[in-house]
Amino acid sequence: MNGNPAPTNPPLRQLERDTSAAQALDPYVSTQKTPIALYLADKVGEKALHMQTADPQRTPSFTLFANPDYFLTAGASSGAPGQPPAGTPTKVNCPNVANAAFVCVDYHFAWSHGDATDDIGRTWLGMAGPGIRQLGQTSGIWTDHTDIQPTMLALAGLRNDYTPDGRVISQVLKNGALTHAMREHAAALTQLGTVYKEINAPFGPLSFDVLSASTRALSSGSSADDSTYSAISGRITSLTNDRDALAAQMRDVLTNAAFGGPVPTTSQIYDLASQGNTLLMRANQLGAASSP
Repeated sequence: MNGNPAPTNPPLRQLERDTSAAQALDPYVSTQKTPIALYLADKVGEKALHMQTADPQRTPSFTLFANPDYFLTAGASSGAPGQPPAGTPTKVNCPNVANAAFVCVDYHFAWSHGDATDDIGRTWLGMAGPGIRQLGQTSGIWTDHTDIQPTMLALAGLRNDYTPDGRVISQVLKNGALTHAMREHAAALTQLGTVYKEINAPFGPLSFDVLSASTRALSSGSSADDSTYSAISGRITSLTNDRDALAAQMRDVLTNAAFGGPVPTTSQIYDLASQGNTLLMRANQLGAASSP
């Protein structure tokens, strides 16, 4: 789409509907064609997923998260001499130019690129050294990339000159590596950190509920009636605004506890976590209501 159109732009909305309806045949799964899109998110959903920067020109009009059984690529003829007219879809080598096709069965790429599934998004983090507990291999602690840097700084006795998006992974640290505040409010801060990731992490449950709702919104409606899109997008916007405000409070508490600063009482920390759980319930209701 040219011109960075608004989310409600009619040609953009039709492109989103058409993309949602696109299907391909996966002979390993079925004799019937299946959708190539697992999720769709436009700028409304992308904001909830932290996919927007300070430069609006870098924000996609919408993003397709593919069915992980498929590896997608896009291409069109440039219209150069000897090629089809400009804009004509191009085939891919399957495996060579003599067997080019629009849809190719190829074992090289599936389940290894991007998308929004746990199988692809999950990876490992190894931690060892002074101050680190010897837990062995565990999948019981949910973290993402933003948590690594503040954890390293806490172990080194350093701090940021800004508030990081991540939190110190207190569950892997020995008591001697924790601040007084982290030891004093250990259980409450652990619960708060868990809920913080659930409402704020791009791979957290709130984000996946937003993706379910966004997919329903973008695939809905027609040029004559786009009320479903408007209603769901409004709810996503409201949820995102409330999430951002609550996450900012949680982030301040977690950062202050780890690096020095005012920390609320234990009951106040638990109250913040409870507010996060209420927000998760709202997101779950939105996602469930938007499921096919």
